[in-house]
Amino acid sequence: MEDQRFVDSRPDVATWKTEVLKEDVVVTGNVWAHLFASTSGTDSDWIVKLIDVYPQHYPDDPKMAGYELMIANDILRGRFRNSFETPEPGIQMNQYLFG
Repeated sequence: MEDQRFVDSRPDVATWKTEVLKEDVVVTGNVWAHLFASTSGTDSDWIVKLIDVYPQHYPDDPKMAGYELMIANDILRGRFRNSFETPEPGIQMNQYLFG
């Protein structure tokens, strides 16, 4: 898996992070995101990623310090937000629910 730090500084990326976890967390089952978004165009690609960020100080394996491991991801082209069989262009600046 490619380290995901390369996307952090992109101007078209929004990022949300939790505080550093004090205990391990197990995530099972399907991961769902409900994304509300708008665009100045009529179509956009929306990408959601769940990433495990390693601590900046990681003595067990120093080369992994700060590594961002992608756990899950999905991509949706906006015109397919309602149906994969019948694509619909978006209306500029309208807000849509994806997911």
